[in-house]
Amino acid sequence: MNKKQFLSLFATCVVTSALVSGGTVAGAMWYLNSPATFSDGQFSFLESQPEPSAGPKFHALDNVIVSVRGKKQTHFVMLELALETRHIERLEFANDYMPKVRHANA
Repeated sequence: MNKKQFLSLFATCVVTSALVSGGTVAGAMWYLNSPATFSDGQFSFLESQPEPSAGPKFHALDNVIVSVRGKKQTHFVMLELALETRHIERLEFANDYMPKVRHANA
């Protein structure tokens, strides 16, 4: 490959990269600015945040027992956990995920 071919290949790569990057940015801006994007609930978390309550609320979780294998014996650790939030409606999500947390493999 001589110098002229190399320069033309390099210029082609730079132009192609610029076109693809520009198209990606333009497409993303168009998609996120379209009115249907936020009305169908896809990005509803970006629209507005719920108003926090005056003070923090706590939600106690079930005790979690973790076994730690030692060299001579197995040790057990019991954790008592609680969630703190100022958004009461978000505590429902914690209850929905608790079965997954209980049955997660370490």
